[in-house]
Amino acid sequence: MSRRILVMISIVIAIIIVTTQWIFPVYLSIETAHKPPVSAWLVPRDLSDHSVATAPGTKLSYFGYEFEVPWSDLDESKTKSYRDMTLLVFHSGLRLLVGASPPKLWLSSPFGKSAEEGSSAHSDYDLLKTVYGFTPDKMHLWAFSARIHYRETLLLSLKSATVHPEAATGFFYVGNSVNQGFQEGNPQAWPTDYRPNSRSAVSIQLFSDQGCLNLTLFQRDFANPAGVSQADLNRIIQSVRRVNGSVARKAALPH
Repeated sequence: MSRRILVMISIVIAIIIVTTQWIFPVYLSIETAHKPPVSAWLVPRDLSDHSVATAPGTKLSYFGYEFEVPWSDLDESKTKSYRDMTLLVFHSGLRLLVGASPPKLWLSSPFGKSAEEGSSAHSDYDLLKTVYGFTPDKMHLWAFSARIHYRETLLLSLKSATVHPEAATGFFYVGNSVNQGFQEGNPQAWPTDYRPNSRSAVSIQLFSDQGCLNLTLFQRDFANPAGVSQADLNRIIQSVRRVNGSVARKAALPH
């Protein structure tokens, strides 16, 4: 009788272990793959338009970064500065939100430490490149390691939380000789599920060893019927560089 009890207890323990360490994680992966979170299938791709706008513009400097914008109608009376971001408003109605974050912000977070496990991520850019490039069809549905199932589910959840809605209109790799990053949004697209009757907003992240520059362009009130072009964005991206100090400066560029 004692042996039978021990055998039954052992079987119950084995079932619990198999269920918690394999069956449930496998079910979690299969369920996530079949009903993935929002934006799970979006992946960045290379830009097809590398032209650079040459129109007269303005050189700006914020949070230790300097860059050029192909517009010279900055309305300083409406510009608002905050501790970690600045909202620039142009007379045309175009708005540009500028912000910056320190290096390895994502890597040092609990989400980053979990997401980078098993990857070669050494920077926030590497980590987000891994997250953004992961899709439901890459999940190892029948892996024996519960850690793999939980990590891959976390990757898709983290991707859903970090990818902006603008990415649905266009998701691209961008950068220059020093900075690498992502552009979420096609500036010429007309989204129908959010911000109706206006061209897409665009979010740009540019990473280097010294941190990340975050730029978001809002076109909802932009009076120019042509809208912002990819060449305009390329002008900004290609001109970004680090400078000493974080004092805001602006200078008109020659015609």
